[in-house]
Amino acid sequence: MAYWSARSDRKKERSFHCYAPALLAAACFLLTAVIPDVFALQMVVLAGATAGIYASYVVFWALAANVFQGSAATGGFALINAIGLWGGFVSPMVVGKLTSLTGTMSAGMVCMGGTVAVGAAILWSVTRTITGTRAMSEMHAEIL
Repeated sequence: MAYWSARSDRKKERSFHCYAPALLAAACFLLTAVIPDVFALQMVVLAGATAGIYASYVVFWALAANVFQGSAATGGFALINAIGLWGGFVSPMVVGKLTSLTGTMSAGMVCMGGTVAVGAAILWSVTRTITGTRAMSEMHAEIL
């Protein structure tokens, strides 16, 4: 986490440093569904998923602070926290239900991996749009 956030600061780039570890986490979650039931191997892959999630967290909040400014910051952070709390409440129930339906954790891991991948794709899309919008407004300011 410390290395990844320092690297993000040094490169002055937030978006890639946020969605790339999230994609790593998604890949690790998906990998746990297909690897054989070898406990040590699954623990290593789940550790990779955990590292990806936490590396993404530290850069995410710096990115959010850059996106939400002024009076929008309070509402933006509240919305982010509400969505995160909702996910923390619903996710164990979904994984538990999928496990009871299928008899294995594989479906739950696929669901979590898919959810993280969708979140990374949304983050990439939103930050790309915001970056493009800011670049255009800076160009307009220079012209005027």
